[in-house]
Amino acid sequence: MITDTRVLDFRHKERDSALRRADFTGKAIEPGEIIIAVVGYRPPEDLEQYPSFPFLSGEAAEYLAALPVKAFATDMCCLVSPRNLEQRLQSGLKGSEKLLPEHYAFMSRGIPAIEGLVNVERIVGEENVVFVGFPLKLKGGTGGLMRAVALLY
Repeated sequence: MITDTRVLDFRHKERDSALRRADFTGKAIEPGEIIIAVVGYRPPEDLEQYPSFPFLSGEAAEYLAALPVKAFATDMCCLVSPRNLEQRLQSGLKGSEKLLPEHYAFMSRGIPAIEGLVNVERIVGEENVVFVGFPLKLKGGTGGLMRAVALLY
């Protein structure tokens, strides 16, 4: 996977707040681009704590997937808020479309969602970025490891 990339800086968003559709509209996102959303994720110091970070909402994922973007990448540890997922599970929701709409929007259209990027703060503000992803294919897998590289020109 190699293509032009738009890096969006959301480090100003409060922890445990959702990135909504409105956060992405007006950013001149073109169909076929890879979007890298930088939230400044840091793992919790206490292993008993939930991770706390700005997370992707289902409505924003649906908007981006409908454009469609080529891929969505982020430094978030996961697209969904662990707190929100726990609430969904406790409320009895079933099925990936209801439990994980953030993932469902992308995966139902074959759009990769790439989580856990590191050092992305270094490319915030860069205009000319190309994302290169070198996936490790796993037989029968629906996810996997990737070596992600940003090329600046």
